[in-house]
Amino acid sequence: MALLAKGTWVVVMDEERAIILENTGTVDRPHLQEIDRIEAEPLAPYSDRPGRVYDMGKEQRSAMEQPDIDRIAGARLAAHVVAHLKQVAADRPLMITAPPQVLGAVRAELARQDALAGPTKLNLLGSFAKTLTGMPVAKLPPILQAALDEV
Repeated sequence: MALLAKGTWVVVMDEERAIILENTGTVDRPHLQEIDRIEAEPLAPYSDRPGRVYDMGKEQRSAMEQPDIDRIAGARLAAHVVAHLKQVAADRPLMITAPPQVLGAVRAELARQDALAGPTKLNLLGSFAKTLTGMPVAKLPPILQAALDEV
């Protein structure tokens, strides 16, 4: 059973923002304090009409799929957050919670940037697929401890 120890950093993120918190309390009475907030860069808007591709045959065209702006924004934010954490949070206990799609992008970035090995490795206690960015910070410790207990 892992505990939310003093000094543990918690990253709560979604497609739009990442909030980095630190437990300044004790194991029995955790108190999360905001350290940093990272906002996603706005993406250029796409046209309302999808593009067209000419198929083989006479007068045949197919519509192209619109890009998934939320997925692209989440992947860009994940890359930025992982790079930032490698600089400031090396060897600190770390938890990450994000929606499933964003968490997948974070895990891919951790592997791509080799963030869990080397001299500036991150000490990742766990990562959880939960959307908690809209929740008050005071209500997060019991949810995070319950998620750690499941590991």
